[in-house]
Amino acid sequence: MGDLEPWMDEMYLQKLWLSLNVSVMVKVIRDKATFISSGYAFVDFESISAAQCALDMFNGEVIPSTSCTFKLNWASGGGIFDKREDRQPEYSLFLGDLSHECSERILLHIFRNRYPSCKSVKIMTYAQTGQSRGYGFVRFLQQLDQLQALDEMQGCIIGSRPIRVSLATPKNSRILTSTSSSSLLQRLPAENVNTTVFVGGLSCPLKEEELRQYFEIFGDIIYVKIPPGKGCGFVQFVSGQSAEMAIEQMNGYQIGSSRIRLSWGKSQQYIQQQNPTIEHYKKELSSQTHQQQPLNSFDKDPFDTSFTRMMKPSQAHTNSGTFWSLQLKKLGWANENKFWSFPN
Repeated sequence: MGDLEPWMDEMYLQKLWLSLNVSVMVKVIRDKATFISSGYAFVDFESISAAQCALDMFNGEVIPSTSCTFKLNWASGGGIFDKREDRQPEYSLFLGDLSHECSERILLHIFRNRYPSCKSVKIMTYAQTGQSRGYGFVRFLQQLDQLQALDEMQGCIIGSRPIRVSLATPKNSRILTSTSSSSLLQRLPAENVNTTVFVGGLSCPLKEEELRQYFEIFGDIIYVKIPPGKGCGFVQFVSGQSAEMAIEQMNGYQIGSSRIRLSWGKSQQYIQQQNPTIEHYKKELSSQTHQQQPLNSFDKDPFDTSFTRMMKPSQAHTNSGTFWSLQLKKLGWANENKFWSFPN
């Protein structure tokens, strides 16, 4: 059973099949390091005939109370695969601007009718609500169908609005081709270390965690920052490839009532290196001040108009009778033996 959402654990899947009057044992495959779901599971039925019946009845059908569909294949050798398709490469397209009434079942029906090698459709959803995020992916077994769909389905109205179609980079890809490498080098800033995406045009109140959910499909994220009242945000990825893919595929995507605009941003670390903060200047000024002998202990500028007020002696100094002598000595107006003469 494939294309599972991260929140679909063993307990949920067992209850799901039980609600369909099917008794099963479920094992969700997880990453060994992070223990996060790998997106698929093994479902063990009571008999081969029961498994075949479930495959025939539910494959491609909508999972109750979600917008997802059942993705079922025979499993063997520790992984899920279709024996006819196992060793064939897959070609993916990114689908954007999907309306809320657009489901995986509808998309799969439309694409399969026009492109026979269409294998599956995946609409990304929110883990908390199961509602569509407005974008997804469609996979083909033949590159010709992929390229034809890229050309023919661009702007096609599905549901209440036209969809946006572009090439999708495989999620598990770790090695760039020579073409994509040169493209990335041309588009990255000169430092070639930037992985931060600037997100402009955020017109509606949006939490940082919500913005993260729009971009996490493109790769691991270091941080998300939305400065208050600025109408923009920043998303920093681990890799530049993830950032480039996000810019290519999410630029112009509608969030709320407006479409976002994406470009290369600057990381917090880079900004701090290039633009020292006010606190930094305060520290510098403070260190310089401590190294210099002040003119007096009350005011740096003895000729300030508030000189008399600022030089007002404390009760202790007045009682000692030495206050004015000490202050004038500090100001250079008196020597060791006498005061300078002032005209009457």
